[in-house]
Amino acid sequence: MWQPGTSTILQVLISIQAMILGTTQPYFNEPGYGTPKDSKPSKDYNSNVSLATVKHAMIHWSQDQFKDGIWGDVISTHFTFTRHTISAQIKAWALKDKRMRAWTPSLNSLAGSHMLRPYPFHGAHGQDYYAQLHAGLAYQQAIAAGQTLAQAQAARAPQSAVAAASPAEKDLVTEAEEAMDKVAAWRTPAYFRTAVL
Repeated sequence: MWQPGTSTILQVLISIQAMILGTTQPYFNEPGYGTPKDSKPSKDYNSNVSLATVKHAMIHWSQDQFKDGIWGDVISTHFTFTRHTISAQIKAWALKDKRMRAWTPSLNSLAGSHMLRPYPFHGAHGQDYYAQLHAGLAYQQAIAAGQTLAQAQAARAPQSAVAAASPAEKDLVTEAEEAMDKVAAWRTPAYFRTAVL
């Protein structure tokens, strides 16, 4: 627990290293999920985190808006010097999870097993809970807009039909390779020679 004036950033980093990065089953770090064991929810959690890591912690940061930003040097150096290790890891993940080569925007919300089953509820009860939650939010939005719930649902219906068109799948393995090429080009070879020293 953080205690102002007493706690240090070192304590935070050691906790992250031990409790998050130091485990092969971070699913069980979630409160109430029990003790670590080889289970489907834990594997699903790891798959989703791997997918989100490639998309959001790698490919996202290769956008040109970060090139000259505060993290540009760190991003370029990290992906240039660790490229082979990162590439091998992504390919290993892709062998276990076909979604890595067939990513669609619908996978954006995945970040852990709590997205596979409604959290904290499991099974049909959780699905009912979330259906009721969404209906309640829709009702509140309709009231705020001066509409009845039926009017709000009718207004959203055409948008739902348009959203039903499925976007093209993307190969995140290829996209990650392209992203690493791109960030390596942000800095000159001379920069990397001095960065190592």
